[in-house]
Formats: sequence, structure tokens, C-alpha cells
Amino acid sequence: MGDPTISRWGIPYMSDEATANIQKLFEGERWQQMTIKSADDIAKMKAAGAIGATVLDEITPHIVPGITIREIDKLTRDLIVGKHGAEIVRLAVKASGTGMAHADNISASYALNDVVANAPADERALRTGDLFGMDISARKDGWSCDTARRWIVGNDASPEITGLYAASLQVMWHVIGLVRPGVSLNELGHAATTFAENHGYKIIHTFPAVGHSIGREHNDGWFIPWKVGGLNEGRVVEEGMTFSIEIYLTTGTGELKFLTNDVSSLVTADHAPAAYWEHIVAVTATGCEVLDLRAGEDPSWAGTA
Repeated sequence: MGDPTISRWGIPYMSDEATANIQKLFEGERWQQMTIKSADDIAKMKAAGAIGATVLDEITPHIVPGITIREIDKLTRDLIVGKHGAEIVRLAVKASGTGMAHADNISASYALNDVVANAPADERALRTGDLFGMDISARKDGWSCDTARRWIVGNDASPEITGLYAASLQVMWHVIGLVRPGVSLNELGHAATTFAENHGYKIIHTFPAVGHSIGREHNDGWFIPWKVGGLNEGRVVEEGMTFSIEIYLTTGTGELKFLTNDVSSLVTADHAPAAYWEHIVAVTATGCEVLDLRAGEDPSWAGTA
């Protein structure tokens, strides 16, 4: 399986230099603006979001012990492209020279226990007690959606996993309830951090495990680490902004490593489990609207903790 200090499953970690190059994407000029969407734009994004939400609902009966990630990947592609006629958009940022592989060869971003994102679509089978996740990024009629959720495989897991599952869902809805015109990203970052710390978790801040604006492209402006300061300094939410609420919690230190496989898998450095849920919000005059509600979800959950 290889030396765990330099590899995971025999796959080497990226070098510190390559990882630093990925983080420098935060500094690019194109990511310093947040586009404002019209009501018509937001309606089109909501239509795309409905596809992402529906795909996650349709996948749910298949998340059972014994299914492989490769089988899930095929089902996902068949649903997004075949059934719903949308385009798969799996590149968070298309940039050369970063050391980050393109992930066009997976139909969604998969997460499994200590694999935070971009687990390969291989023959690994899900087991009872696993914490599995999917992050759907798709585009319909020129507008993108991005939505994610978690499952406890077999509906039976350790207290560590069940607690993380619940907290990662709660923190997303807690922050959604705070989004409104005039709120600063520092305030949202503080709320997320306080929630995590009060519940015994760490937030992962390593790019691309952050929030981001979205529109015609999967990323069309700001990146949003869920903390105070840094990129968030001086940034204030305005009506018409559309961005993701995806807050990555872990039971460990929060440090990530990238693998040098063809999807640049993100893993926790200490093998601790991690989880996040994701919704896209559109900022309204008085709050925000979730653009990708799934079956059974209730907007009144927003703001609860």
C-alpha cells in the first residue's frame, strides 16, 4: 500500500511546490470580482439546480453496500447527460501549470470517508458504515448548477461518522440562514467557524475545498474560505450574487493532501473522515433563495443550529 507518509494506497502525494501552485489560483485577477445575476439569470440557474437536485435524489436508492464507485459514476453520467440532457462540468478551475489534473473523466466529485473530493471512479465497493458523498456539477442551457450531499451507507455507522454527517448538514443550513445583502463574508466565516468549534470539528480551508461564486461557469468569481480574513476581507454580499455554501468539516486537523492520480484526489492528511453538503444560493432583497432544493428539504431549516 506504500509508505503512508508519502502516499495513499500506493499513489504518491503531490509535492509541496505543486500544492502551493494550486493555492495560488486564489490570487488570480479573474477571481477578484463577483458577478450580479438578473432575475432571468437566476431562474435559469434554478432550472439547472433542479437537475442536480433530481440526480442526487435518483441516485439515492443505489447508494447501498456492495455498489462500486465505477457503477455509481456510470449511473450519474446516464442521468445527467442521457435523461436530463445536461452537460457535465467537473473542472473547478481550468488552469495550466498548477499540477492539478483535469477531472473530466469522472461524472461527479465522489467522497469516501477520508477522501474529501475527487475519489476515482474505480472498483472500490461501498461498505456498511462508510460516509459517501457526491458533488454534482452540471450545465443546462448555458447555466451551471453545483450541489452535494452525503449518505451513511447501510444506514448504520459509528458515532464519529453519524455525528459528522449531521454536523456537516447543520452547518450548511446555519450559514444559509445568515445570507442577506450587507452581510460580510467575514461574518459568514465567523459563524461557520464558531459552529464547527462548538461541535468539536475543524473546517478545511485548502483550495478547492471552499465556497465559490457560480453562474455560466462552475466558478465565475470569488472563492470563499469559511474563515475570517484573507480572501474574505472587505467582501460584502449583494443582491443578485449567486454562490455555493459548502463547508468542509473534519474530525481531524483540517490539513489536506493531493494525490497524483488522474483526478487529483483530495484526502485528509491524518486519515480522519471529512464531509460537506452543498447548496447554491441567490441573494434576494431580504435574504437568499436556495436554487437546488432536494426532495424533503425545507427552507425553514435555514439559520437553525
